[in-house]
Amino acid sequence: MKICLVTPSPVPFVMGGAEKLFLGLVEAINHHTSHVADLIKIPVFEQGFWGLVDGYRLFAELDLSHFDLVISTKYPAWMIRHKNHHVYLQHKLRGFYDLYQAAPQGLKGGEPRSAPRALPDHPSLQGLLAILDRSHPDRKDMDDLFAELGRLRHLRLPENIFVFPGPLIRRVVHFLDQIGLSSDNIVSYSAISRTVANRKDYFPAGVPVRVLHHPTSLKGLAPGTKQDYLFTASRLSELKRLHLLVAAYARVPGNLPFLIAGTGAEEFTLARQAAHDPRIQFLGFVPDAQLSQLYRDALAVPFVPYDEDYGLITLEAMRCAKPVLTCSDSGGVTELVQSGVTGEIATPTVESIAGLLANLVENPARSQDLGRNALERVRPITWSNFVRDLLDQVSLPRIVRTPSTSAQPRGHILVLSTFGVHPPLQGGQLRIFHLYRQLTNHYDVTILSLGNLDAPEEAIEMAPGYVEHRIPRVKAQAREEMRLKDLSGISCGDIMVITHWAQNNRFMDVLQEYLSSTDCVVLSHPYMAHALQECWDGPV
Repeated sequence: MKICLVTPSPVPFVMGGAEKLFLGLVEAINHHTSHVADLIKIPVFEQGFWGLVDGYRLFAELDLSHFDLVISTKYPAWMIRHKNHHVYLQHKLRGFYDLYQAAPQGLKGGEPRSAPRALPDHPSLQGLLAILDRSHPDRKDMDDLFAELGRLRHLRLPENIFVFPGPLIRRVVHFLDQIGLSSDNIVSYSAISRTVANRKDYFPAGVPVRVLHHPTSLKGLAPGTKQDYLFTASRLSELKRLHLLVAAYARVPGNLPFLIAGTGAEEFTLARQAAHDPRIQFLGFVPDAQLSQLYRDALAVPFVPYDEDYGLITLEAMRCAKPVLTCSDSGGVTELVQSGVTGEIATPTVESIAGLLANLVENPARSQDLGRNALERVRPITWSNFVRDLLDQVSLPRIVRTPSTSAQPRGHILVLSTFGVHPPLQGGQLRIFHLYRQLTNHYDVTILSLGNLDAPEEAIEMAPGYVEHRIPRVKAQAREEMRLKDLSGISCGDIMVITHWAQNNRFMDVLQEYLSSTDCVVLSHPYMAHALQECWDGPV
């Protein structure tokens, strides 16, 4: 299959967890599967009213029909129109959803946010507000919305109408997300964590959502032998709650350094808070090679954000056999950390965090035990496992056979072939093509065949009621085929299938899908008999 991962490119550009996922996922699909994947990005300035509207509109207009399958992960990329569109959701625009009016425990001040402002009241907005009030909006309503916003953009309206963030742009985003993420437009839904899957208003009501924890693309992660310091890496923003860690560490006795990597808006405030504690060192931006080394030589990694989507820092620390200290309301982090087993989970208070930090520092042998458990916990989270699970249910849409023009209902015959048939160029292909072509006078016929490694998955309608669905070999099958050829000196593509049919999960999934509605199976050669025997007891 030709797969596209479609994403926004933030303006100004930053390399965050989302961007690392994009690059890692495309590389993993190309490396670990027989599919080919590409990454398509559109710049989006998401910190302004019109920049965000333009981003939604550009994705809604994007034509990706030259791909077999499209995966989106983040707003506004899920506005694309594609018949085989799958969502692996990282998060929505959180300030307009789960963080709207939130007053998380442990944030500085902790005051509840002010009540939501009412939508602006202006005569020119009547048409726009009428569109936003439509129930169950669809693509036609979206087109009307963009047209009306385009008209308003050129009017000299008061600036406070288009304030960002503000109630009008929040209403627009909710309206567009409802259309883009509708089950009419999306084939399947996945989420990066249970935290994301369970958030209110993130997914349409009643749709199944798979949870898939993805790996990190950071290289060089491995257990280290040193325990020279505490370490954390984080964007220095209020939601990451570094101020809790700084205040808590002031209560931890000893001389163990605490190193903090990262940059952000809270950099100056945090440095001033820690000015009287020489053990705390702010490292600023750290390149990836140094970041891996910092993980390896740490005693433990405290990471206490509020309601984190997932938290790659957690995974990276645990891959280096480091226990992670987090908080009970830290969201996705708590899905990997088990208190007293792979790390510690505190309440989001200075006292609770300080007590558990002191325990980790004063008992390094116990910290090592927790770290070893942490490594075992995340060992299965690899790129090969992840892309297998992600693509397991992300397939080409079910082939619709050409309906018969006869008044009598027609049966369906499924033919299994170990090689591709179309175009019919040589003896075996010609025989199969013409033999079953004649059967289409009486039945619908599908040939399910095995294609070459790295070839795309194809569904070819060769004649009315006559389809070849070709699934490429996987690497394990290609390796076995070459091994047998080296032993025998002859082509062994057919013989390979006798023992290595189960390695091709995609072929078996498609086979079972067709078997649910077929009347008879024809083995054009006997080599796939074992594969068929596993899932079919009908006529052969």
